[in-house]
Amino acid sequence: MAYDRNPNSPALHELGFPNRRATTVSRVCHEGLCSSMVQDKAVTTIANGARHFFQLLSSSRFLTEESRKSVDKVLQRNAFFALPENLLLAMVTNEDPQIRELGWRRIKKARKTAKKKKDGKIRPFVVPALKLEAESYSDMIDGGKCTVTEPPLLKGLSDEEISDNIKSAATLTQNLDFPCHTQGVERLVKLVTEASEKVFGEESRNSYIRAKLKPRAEMPRFETKRRYVPKK
Repeated sequence: MAYDRNPNSPALHELGFPNRRATTVSRVCHEGLCSSMVQDKAVTTIANGARHFFQLLSSSRFLTEESRKSVDKVLQRNAFFALPENLLLAMVTNEDPQIRELGWRRIKKARKTAKKKKDGKIRPFVVPALKLEAESYSDMIDGGKCTVTEPPLLKGLSDEEISDNIKSAATLTQNLDFPCHTQGVERLVKLVTEASEKVFGEESRNSYIRAKLKPRAEMPRFETKRRYVPKK
């Protein structure tokens, strides 16, 4: 039986082969974002989430125009770390004192706005429109077109505490020691990338991933060397 060798052929899709766009997106996400996080374990806190996402966005600008069309859609759909509250966390922990001060001013403005409103309504969670050609993570979105809210992780700190902490980026970062990803996430991103390159379609990828994870869960775990060495 002869197959059409075109990677974007519908016949290959039906057979479960991945297409070129899916492979490109998975490689950009894996190489652009995860490799940077793996290299430096010191920047895995949630305050660095927006910076990681901007690095991924910047890396994708070097792709061809055809590839960017596919990658941009995925970036826009998953731009959760571009939410104003995540951008503000990154700004108040920035090494530049001027950026920290700018972020603090925006947080104070958001607090005042929240006190005036207090209408009891649930805040809608809307992914903001990205500025794909932004030169800084603080400019990834248009703050005037979205509702700027205070980061929930800072709600327990008073104005005086934040004002004192932003004098040093390291001090505030210690108070925000929550991971934006874990080693488990890194392993799964690698596995999802591998599945995207091997098969096509949501069901096929799901089956591939489950087939990989099942034997891992069934393997025995030895907590000590004594349990690992078989008895004579």
